[in-house]
Amino acid sequence: MCLGHFQRKTLDIVFELVTPRNINVVVLLLKKEVMKTQSGKLEKNEEYRQMLIQAIHSYAIKFPKVANIVVHLMMDFLGDINVASAIDVIVFVREIIETNPKLRVSIITWLLDTFY
Repeated sequence: MCLGHFQRKTLDIVFELVTPRNINVVVLLLKKEVMKTQSGKLEKNEEYRQMLIQAIHSYAIKFPKVANIVVHLMMDFLGDINVASAIDVIVFVREIIETNPKLRVSIITWLLDTFY
């Protein structure tokens, strides 16, 4: 079995074990892991980064209070070389805009400042 398979299984197990009490710690750990994938030190960074982005997206849906913690980090990956990761981020940002009115203005402002 490959490393990616174990990473996916680990993320799946953690997802099942996360509770409102420990979600902030888990999200902070995932944010650190995403940042590590930018350093180029990990094997198969793009695949792992995509798994992490998908996991963070799932956590933000399951626990909406963490969306404000991760949305701006996720938007940094809109221009990712890995097209699949960038698409995952676009879907995530769109969903956060639709479901979190409090974050809507800051997200749209960031997008306009970045791409306009």
